[in-house]
Amino acid sequence: MRFLIILLLALLPGLASAQGIATLIADDVQVFPDNTLVAEGNVEALYEGQRLRASRITYSQADDLLTIEGPITFQQDEDLLVLADQGEMDPRFENGILRGARMVLDQQLQISSNQINRAEGRYTQSYQTTVSSCQVCAHRPVPLWSIRSTRVTHDELEKQIYFDNARLRVMDVPIFYLPRLRVPDPTLERARGFLTPSIRSTSKVGTGLRLPYFIPLGDSADITLTPFITEKSRTAEFRYRQAFRKGSISAVGAISSDSLKSDADGLRGYFFGRGSFVMPANFRLTFDIEAVSDDNYLRDYSYTGKDRLDSHIGLSRYRRDDLATARITNFETLRNDERNETQPTVLTEIDYERRLFPAVIGGELTLRFDAMGFYRESEQISVGRDVNRLSGRLEYERDWISRFGLLTEAAVALNYDVYRIEGEDDANFDDQVTQLTPYAGLEFRLPMARSGASGARHVIEPIAQFVWSDNDSEPVPNEDSTRSELDEGNLLSFNRFSGTDQYERGARATLAMGYTRFDPDGWSLGLTVGRSFREEDLGQFTETSGLNGLQSDWLTSIRYDSGDRLSLIARGLMDDDFDFNRAEFRADWDGPRFNLGTSYIWQAKDAEEDRDEAVSEWTVDTRYRLARHWITDVDWRYDFAADQASRARIGLTYRNECVTLGVAASRRFAYSDSGNDETTYDFSVALNGFGTSRGQRSYARSCIK
Repeated sequence: MRFLIILLLALLPGLASAQGIATLIADDVQVFPDNTLVAEGNVEALYEGQRLRASRITYSQADDLLTIEGPITFQQDEDLLVLADQGEMDPRFENGILRGARMVLDQQLQISSNQINRAEGRYTQSYQTTVSSCQVCAHRPVPLWSIRSTRVTHDELEKQIYFDNARLRVMDVPIFYLPRLRVPDPTLERARGFLTPSIRSTSKVGTGLRLPYFIPLGDSADITLTPFITEKSRTAEFRYRQAFRKGSISAVGAISSDSLKSDADGLRGYFFGRGSFVMPANFRLTFDIEAVSDDNYLRDYSYTGKDRLDSHIGLSRYRRDDLATARITNFETLRNDERNETQPTVLTEIDYERRLFPAVIGGELTLRFDAMGFYRESEQISVGRDVNRLSGRLEYERDWISRFGLLTEAAVALNYDVYRIEGEDDANFDDQVTQLTPYAGLEFRLPMARSGASGARHVIEPIAQFVWSDNDSEPVPNEDSTRSELDEGNLLSFNRFSGTDQYERGARATLAMGYTRFDPDGWSLGLTVGRSFREEDLGQFTETSGLNGLQSDWLTSIRYDSGDRLSLIARGLMDDDFDFNRAEFRADWDGPRFNLGTSYIWQAKDAEEDRDEAVSEWTVDTRYRLARHWITDVDWRYDFAADQASRARIGLTYRNECVTLGVAASRRFAYSDSGNDETTYDFSVALNGFGTSRGQRSYARSCIK
């Protein structure tokens, strides 16, 4: 029979200072006249969240000491577990000695020793210790890695582990020795110290070791410093983060002294910073800064593939029925075929939109006002012009559903734009241009659904839309509508230009058909076909946009979704002869061991869109678990027009309960006449069990052969 004894303060005066109650459970409990208590058989002692299990516990009130016979299991919360053969501890489990002991932190890091001492309820010291997070089996008695030390001290309050005379061994082979070593325990998320190092080798910079050092700055800020030294470069990288009560800021960057540029004078580097803050009245302030010392620095060091930098400061608010934004952006091009003097380097945008629902007439009324300004440094005619635009839009729409299920929607809109062109005279445009653009449209939809005998549901929806706008327009600079393409998103739009500098004009009709099959097994198949017809060809669109001529190209789109694993989508623009101007295909597979994302895009050449050659590219992004501990990933892009790869990367990762090894090779290809191909190799090793490494237990190896 099991006994439950609650040892009150009167029975154990030694606990009075702790102001707690100890609970003892055992098969047999005896109390002797000399105030000695003996508990035997499946003994459990609990005190303030701590649990001690043993085969026998003897408590002496005179010595205020527990004598414990094993096997012993001592657990404190979920993060600390101690296994031992025998020991002595005080009733509060604050001080004591455990012999033949093994301590486990976060169910991962194991500290094995002949003896473990507990002191002040905070420190756990072990002597002649072996530390590892690798699983040891009878057929695998040697851990993959271990640290042997004459003394190991675990500070439970600071969550730090201190080693004296630490010797790192890999497969029991000594690698290096440190007289003193401090590492965070697995439960600590932020602690000063070195992070996982990595070796990087690039064809331009050379080979070097990246050794990040993390420095917390209080509870809400930190900085990471990473030296990277090669035979050609001396680089210091940094990352800074800080959180505030209503926002946060972060910054990354690097400073280099290298021999890559013969004409380089002084240091090279880059700085990317960003922030976001909540402001009064539900506004949000955002900003980012992007700066680099020269056009080739980011590419030389493989920090990012960006070839245009954008720095901005903005204020925005988004609510159910209105939005308001203001933003200033500074652009800097790093491309060889572009000049910052003739690009719109400063862009100012102000936008306000509000929705109203008038009760008298019903429907929805939308009001929009926006202002935009483009500034260029150059004063050359035409290419150096500065443009400012002020626009207003009023749109009203309402829909009805007839008794036969016909959905009818009517809409009218009026756009008002004022342009101011400044700078040197440009014969193409007046100094100030005002234009008024009205729209009117009528749309009919007749969705129909039917269920088959197998339980599949079929939905078909024919659509007819009629839109009118006037044909008159004044020539204005086109800054934001240089690329337009017919797709599912704008098939039924009033204006199918990508921006607002150009409006689609004239009368047109659009006919479309949508079909979707929903299978009871969870998969679905969809098809969309559409085409527009114009009263007059005004020559507004490019040849390959799919929108030029009296009749647009046929827009076709096919979608398949298996419901849990596979999704496919194919879309294209083709003429009456079934010749494609644009085509795109994408497939995604999400499986337990294999993930794949692949796409193919083809665009015909079009001089009006600055595309002298056809675009034909295939991209692959895949991840495959070769085995429980092995994962490989591939990122590849091939340019069929140039008949060569433009980007390739392959990575291999080995991960188990005690180590993570990663190796990757990437190559960025340049066209044959540039000779600027770049190859990068990365290698990293992380010993799991130190710092925040939760989640690695899912990769634990089994002791079963």
